[in-house]
Amino acid sequence: MPYIKIEDRVPYNEAIKTLPRMRSSSELKHVISEICAWYIVHRTKNYQHMNDVAGVLDCSAREFKRRVADFLDIEECEVRVTPPIGAEESKRFEKFLDLMDSISSAGELNYVVSEVCARYVLRSAHVNLQRMFAKDVLETLEEISKDFYQETAEPYEDVKIKENGDTPGYAELAAQFLQETQ
Repeated sequence: MPYIKIEDRVPYNEAIKTLPRMRSSSELKHVISEICAWYIVHRTKNYQHMNDVAGVLDCSAREFKRRVADFLDIEECEVRVTPPIGAEESKRFEKFLDLMDSISSAGELNYVVSEVCARYVLRSAHVNLQRMFAKDVLETLEEISKDFYQETAEPYEDVKIKENGDTPGYAELAAQFLQETQ
């Protein structure tokens, strides 16, 4: 994930040192979701910025799989589901998240998300636990990506369809599907 120069990583590396140890995939999801939400909220909501987040989540997952998960052979690991964290737990990450307000590009966002994921796995030196944590990372990134699209991109798409009209091909497909269901 070296999309930003080494000298530009310094503030993020310093911030990552303040990141509390994440105890569950729910905490991992909270941290990454908040970073991505901040990136969108503090910019003009448009396709470029939404694609930045979607691209970062997708690329981070693919690169994590290529460089970490495939090496650890995570297919053997059991899937664990953890509930969202509460308000009290989320306070543990406020200091770290406050330091993320300087993210100004998709490259910086990608770097931070990748480092957070790596730190989550590095919390254990035991390879079997690292396998489990790596699987957590991949599933969490996939879940965040799905949630992001449903909660942010879909409503934006609907507004733009109303403003600008639907894409002819999708409109034709929708009419065809509607006709088939009647």
